[in-house]
Order: sequence, then C-alpha cells, then structure tokens
Amino acid sequence: MATAGCIGFIGLGSMGIAMVKHLLVENLAEEVIVWNRSLDKCEEARNLGASVASSLHDLVAAFASKRFNVAGPSSVHLMLTGDEATTSVVKEMMNLGLTDTSIISHASTSPEPTRECAELCENAGNAFVCAPVTGRPQAALSGQLIIWASSNSRSASALREAEVNVLKGLGRSVHIISDSDVTKASAYKLITNFMLYASGEMFAETAVMLESKGIERSSLQFFMDELVQGSIFHQYGTRIAKEDYSEDSGAPLRIAVKDLHLIKQMAGGAFTPSLDATVRNMSEAQNRGGGNLDWCAIAKEVKRQSSEEGNPS
Repeated sequence: MATAGCIGFIGLGSMGIAMVKHLLVENLAEEVIVWNRSLDKCEEARNLGASVASSLHDLVAAFASKRFNVAGPSSVHLMLTGDEATTSVVKEMMNLGLTDTSIISHASTSPEPTRECAELCENAGNAFVCAPVTGRPQAALSGQLIIWASSNSRSASALREAEVNVLKGLGRSVHIISDSDVTKASAYKLITNFMLYASGEMFAETAVMLESKGIERSSLQFFMDELVQGSIFHQYGTRIAKEDYSEDSGAPLRIAVKDLHLIKQMAGGAFTPSLDATVRNMSEAQNRGGGNLDWCAIAKEVKRQSSEEGNPS
C-alpha cells in the first residue's frame, strides 16, 4: 500500500533504476515521476507505470505546481554519481524555482558538498535529507538496502517524515545518524565503505597465500561458507575465491576508487596503513583497465604483484 504521495526520482543508473522498480512494484508511492539525462534509461520505469519528465525543468514544474493529485507527502530523490553531479542537479533545481519540497539524496557524497546542497535547498525553502544506501542493485530490487540518514535541524521534521513514509519501504533498515548535522550520514557511509573495500584486500591476500602453498584459491569458499555465510562479506569473498569480477555487478571498481580517495581525504593525518594499501591496489587495478569490473577486481592486482615478486600463483 502506498504511503508516499508523489516521488520524483533523478538518476537511473543501475542502483537508481533498481530503487525505482521496487517503488513501483511494491506500490510505495501514489505517483512516481522519473528523469535521467539520458532519457532512454527511463523507458523501463515508464513500462512499470512511472511518468517520465522530458527535462529537469518539467520535473521541477510538476512539483512547483503540485499538478499531481495525491494525499501522501511528496519528495524528490537523487541517485547520482558523486559530489559534482549531485551538487550540479541541486543547484539547477533551485535555479528553476523548486520550493516547499523535500529533497532526499541517496548518493555517496563527501561531507562538504553535502553541506552545500543542504544549504542551497534550505535557503530556497526546501528540506534536504542525506540518505546514502549500502547494498547492491539486487538488494535495492528486493527492498533490502541499508539506509543511513541525517539532516540539519531545519530539516529534522522532513527526515522523520521520510523515514516513515518512504525510506522504510526502500530498505530493510533505516539508521538515523543525526538530525542536527546533515554531513554525518555522508561521512558514516564513506567510512564504513572502507571496511567493505578493505575486506577485498584481505580476501585477496588470503587467496594469494593459499595459492603460494599449492592450495586452490577456490578453497577459500569453504571458509566463507562456514564462518561468514549470509553476510555481505560472504558475497565479496566468494567473488574473489571464484575470480568473478564481471562488469554487471552494479558495483564498479572506478566508483570504489572515487570513494576511497574521498575517505583518504577525510582521514587527514590518521595512521591508516590498510586504507593506504587498499587505495594503492585498487587504483592500480583501475589504471590497468579494470575500472568497469566489480570492485573485487582488486584481487587481480594483488595476484599480479604476488606473481611479480616470485610467489607461485
């Protein structure tokens, strides 16, 4: 049953379209309007019942005029790639006169651009909620995302309204990190992403050591099945054990490298040797042409370095 009114959704990459599909299939909103700069990506959503805005101006006009007839609260959601794209779209919406609307960003953005977006929205009479997600597109399709959320005090009521009316429908759990500092959820998401990415370094080194002793790397699967079954680490360890770095995972290495550099900036002068190794090896894997592979392709770089150092593989 729908609990939200009209949801505008901007950004239909692999994660964005998965979230929109879940919204539509589960009837979580009375109306869904989507927009993507490449409009061909909107056709799948249209076929499931979404309206397609011909431009960002068209989407903003729909919210500005309240031309949809809905009972529940309405909001505009963003799932864009990184700081620049998110800030650019927010600025454009404010320039187009969007007001009296809740804007909810699900992208992984760094704290300062998140703060800038919130100020732009709030100064124009809107609310802004930072609500990045953890999970792959498959999790988004089934409503199993984990959502971290924060807002400034000026948008705290919008945060609570979003939690009840839409976020709990999009994910299996919603964690409010702060209702007084909008940057907290963005920082939390990036920092905890490091733990996931660093697990790839750990699993890759484990596989290389197994091979150095003449043990098949695929045997790592035994350990994963016995001790971490059902966790997100099981997914990553299994990919590395099977050397499955296919490009259709929805979690490309180039995005991980972007996140890791943001994390490194936030770390400042902290002693982070595991972060340094993960940044170095994942960046090198990207430089060798692996940017569109699953981020677990860091294991290819660890294996390559091991071979160059004379260890059997």
